[in-house]
Amino acid sequence: MKLTPQRSAPSDESRATGLMQSTPTAISSWFRLDILALLAIFFVFYFYKMAHFSLSIDDELEATQTYSSVWALTGRWAGYLFDKYLLPQSTIPFLPVFLFGFFASVSYVVSLRAFAVRKLAPAHYAAFPIYAAFPTWIFLAAFAANIASAGIGLLFMACAAYRYRRILDVLCTHLADRPQKIPLLDIAAGGIFLAISIGIYQSFIFAFFALSLAVVLTMWLQDRATWKFLRQSAAALASITIVALVIYEIADNILRFLLNLSDRSYLGAFLDWRLMLQSPLTTALKVWRAMTDIYGGTPDFYGLHAFAFPLVLLFGVCGIASIPSLRPSARAGACVFAACILGVPFLQHFLADGFMPIRTLVAVPIVVWFFCMAGLTSTHRRIATGAALVLFVALFQILYSSTLLQTANYFVRVHDEMLATSVYNKIIEAHPDFSASRSYTVDFYGAKRFETSYPRPISSSSGWSFFEWDGGNMGRILNYMHMMGFANLNAANDSQRRADLTLFKDMPVWPAANSVKAVGDVTLIKLSDAPGWPYNTPK
Repeated sequence: MKLTPQRSAPSDESRATGLMQSTPTAISSWFRLDILALLAIFFVFYFYKMAHFSLSIDDELEATQTYSSVWALTGRWAGYLFDKYLLPQSTIPFLPVFLFGFFASVSYVVSLRAFAVRKLAPAHYAAFPIYAAFPTWIFLAAFAANIASAGIGLLFMACAAYRYRRILDVLCTHLADRPQKIPLLDIAAGGIFLAISIGIYQSFIFAFFALSLAVVLTMWLQDRATWKFLRQSAAALASITIVALVIYEIADNILRFLLNLSDRSYLGAFLDWRLMLQSPLTTALKVWRAMTDIYGGTPDFYGLHAFAFPLVLLFGVCGIASIPSLRPSARAGACVFAACILGVPFLQHFLADGFMPIRTLVAVPIVVWFFCMAGLTSTHRRIATGAALVLFVALFQILYSSTLLQTANYFVRVHDEMLATSVYNKIIEAHPDFSASRSYTVDFYGAKRFETSYPRPISSSSGWSFFEWDGGNMGRILNYMHMMGFANLNAANDSQRRADLTLFKDMPVWPAANSVKAVGDVTLIKLSDAPGWPYNTPK
């Protein structure tokens, strides 16, 4: 009998060493040095936001009640699932912003892969704050529930753009001996990624369009593309978008059916073709004004004159227009592409009478970043040098703008804490037999305006008081006071509030004596002469 040598069993020590030394591919791809370096840069630009806990209007709703169903009402079914099962209480410090930073860092690497960049260079690191910390993000970051999932939406958007790039590479392959296959898998995957992204925040569809057009433009500038390629790439882009919208609608309707939700008024407020059709020229002028304000760095939005922002775009356009050895048709096509990319973030404005909240402009950082990279990577040394100098100024203005906008929010929260405490003490004085174990019905009238010399940009709730929003909203005021620990205060019902209106007319305004008084079972608090919500809205 022929004996075969027996393989000795590995020792416990060798098995343990092998297990400890092995690293799953998934973990290796997510915790790379370049991603960690990007996250460190993110920490610098979001240090204040991560190191301090500050509320904004609407945070009180998320904190004091089960509010995740609102995302289903607004059509953000993926945001609902994230909020419901992963972060049910998002009004917390640090974690929401950290999650955005981590996923934004990963999405940046994926976005660069869509441009065939596999290894990050110094220019890529320098431009990252434009991508992840452009001031328009600060307006979204004001809402903890929004920013917590926004990073995931940004990542899935980048994954969809990367799948689109894979399709473009196939379309650019011209092999006569091999028939061109339709990349159905990439179309399906891109559609799924994009559906999840817009299921978190609908505006990510415009970020996808902007990033995808930028990818096509880079291939066009490399003289790899033809007019036939452009037609095919447009068809591929439309295919991914259609697949994404179909999946989005199916998921949205399923969730609405399961939750028994039929109200679509929120989306209807941002999708109104009639306003554009009634006065298309007026709407177009409003959209143009929005573009010039956002790209021009107006103080109305950024709190300062961010003059470096339009210069970043200018050097990017120069970098694109000055690429040597381009055919005249290719150069003309590049100019058209550049104009289209600049306009993509504002397509949604045409459906909303020319105005959208700044927090919805998630495509703007993508656009500004792309033009920034176009300038930095220009083959003309003067353009690249000028773009680098402008970038450093822009980075300083990004830091300055973000901290400036948050300063008013810091002071208003101090103001609200002191005011809530003072109001509660006045309520105690109005009840000689006050007991913390009893509940008290209260009725607020009007608003207490917060005065500050720091900027409070339009379309943002940051820097505004809970006692002044909506002209004075008792529901918000009480929710905020409940968060502060004054939980034994209940709101008067509608009939009681209407009856109280005549009593408020004879009362002085806060903080005068008798501006807080008990009348029967209700404590009346008058903050101003003008009535608050809902009495300040036309019937």
